[in-house]
Amino acid sequence: MIKNSAVLIILFGLLTYSALVVIGNILSAQTAEPPVPSALGGLSGTGDIRLRNINNQIFTGSDFRIDENGQCVLQVADGEKILNCRELLDIEFTSNLPSLPAGAYEITLNNRDIIYGIIKESRPDAIAIQSNILGDALIKFEHLLIINLKNQLSKDRSLLSGTPTEDEVYFLNGDRDAGIITAVQPNNLTIKSSLYGKERTYQFANIWWVAFAQLSEPSHQGDGALTARLICQDGSRLTVQIQKAEQRLLYFKFNGQDYRVPFDKISYFYFKNERCVYLSDLEPVDVKEYPSFLTVSDKSIPFLWPYQKDKSVYHKRTSSLKNKKYYKGLGVHANSELTYALNGRYRKFFVTVGLDDESGPGGSVNFIIYLDGKKLYPPKADGIIKWGDEPKEVVLDVTDVKEIKLVVNDGEDYYVLDRAVWAGARLIK
Repeated sequence: MIKNSAVLIILFGLLTYSALVVIGNILSAQTAEPPVPSALGGLSGTGDIRLRNINNQIFTGSDFRIDENGQCVLQVADGEKILNCRELLDIEFTSNLPSLPAGAYEITLNNRDIIYGIIKESRPDAIAIQSNILGDALIKFEHLLIINLKNQLSKDRSLLSGTPTEDEVYFLNGDRDAGIITAVQPNNLTIKSSLYGKERTYQFANIWWVAFAQLSEPSHQGDGALTARLICQDGSRLTVQIQKAEQRLLYFKFNGQDYRVPFDKISYFYFKNERCVYLSDLEPVDVKEYPSFLTVSDKSIPFLWPYQKDKSVYHKRTSSLKNKKYYKGLGVHANSELTYALNGRYRKFFVTVGLDDESGPGGSVNFIIYLDGKKLYPPKADGIIKWGDEPKEVVLDVTDVKEIKLVVNDGEDYYVLDRAVWAGARLIK
C-alpha cells in the first residue's frame, strides 16, 4: 500500500508539473524577445565595443586595434585606452547578435569548434566548404567530428556522447550505416559500408547527421601566445590565434590558414589564457540533478533537463539575463548541484546569477555556493531570485579552496520554469 501511494504521488507530481510547464511556456512565449535579424542580413556593427579585463573592469569604446605584440588600443570618448590583451577577459560587439544562417550545415570539429557553411566539393583528405565567416576553407577529415545536416543536434545532448571508432551515418527514418566515408559532395556522401560490405552513396535529403571516427587526438586550433574563442555572427564558434586587429578587421590563424574577418561578423570573443578558467571549460567532479518531488538519492525518474555548457538549459541557446547575452556560463534547472575541484590553484571566483529570460513568469530559485563545504553565498538566509529580478554579481575569495559547489534549488515553491544561469562563472589565478 505504501509503495502504491508513493507511485501515485510521483505520477501526480509529474502531471501537475507538465500542466504548469505548458502554462509557463505560453507565458514565456508571450514575453519572449523578438527574433534576432539573420546574420546574412549584415548588421551594421557600428554599436559600442565592450572590453573587460580579468579583474572585471569594463571599458567601452567605438573601435580598437591590436598589434603583433598583443597590445590593444581602444578608442574611447576622450582619446585612447591602452590595454594588454593578456590581461583581458573578453571583447563584445554589442550590436552584433548571433543568428543561425538558413541553409548552412553545422560542422563540428573534434576540438568542439563549430562552423556553419555549405559543402562545395570533396578532396582526397578534406572537404571544401564555403562559410559566411571564413569564405572558402578546407577542413581535413581527421579534424571532423560531426556534420549536422538538419541543425537539430544541439537539442539532443546525448548525440555527442561516446567516441565513434568508424564513420557513421544516421538517417531521418532511424536507420544507420557505418564504415569509412570516402567522399562528401554538395548533396551526397559515399561510404565504404562495413554493414553491407560494399560502397554506398546516400543523399543528404535522407540524412540527419554524420559522425566521423576519432582515431587521433583532437586538433588544437590556434594554440599560441594570443589564443581566443570567437563567437561569430552566424553562430560559428572558432578557436583561433589572433595576429592583429586594425581598420575594423580581425586577423587570425585558424586550422593552419590565415584569415581576416570584419568586426561586424563577430559577436564576441574571449581570450584563452592561463589567468582565467571558465567552469564551462571544466568537468565537474560530482553532479546531482533531481526533481522537487524526489530526494537527491532517488534515481527512479530520470532528470529531464541536465546542465548545459555555454547555453540555456531548456532551449539550448545563448543564455540571456534581462536581455543581456552571456556567451559563457552554465545553464541549469532546479534542483541542481555541481561540484568542481579547485585544489587551491585560484584566488577569485566571479559569477552573475539569475533566471534565464526564457523562464517566463513563475520561475524562482535559490542560488547557494559552498566552498570546502562551508556556505559562502548568499550572505543572508534567503537568496531567492525570481524571474524578472535583476541579476546578482557574486565575487568570492577562493584562495586555498579545494572544492566549490554550486547549488540551485526550487526556492520551496516547486520547480516549474526554474531555468537558472551561472553566467560567466570563472576562476582567476
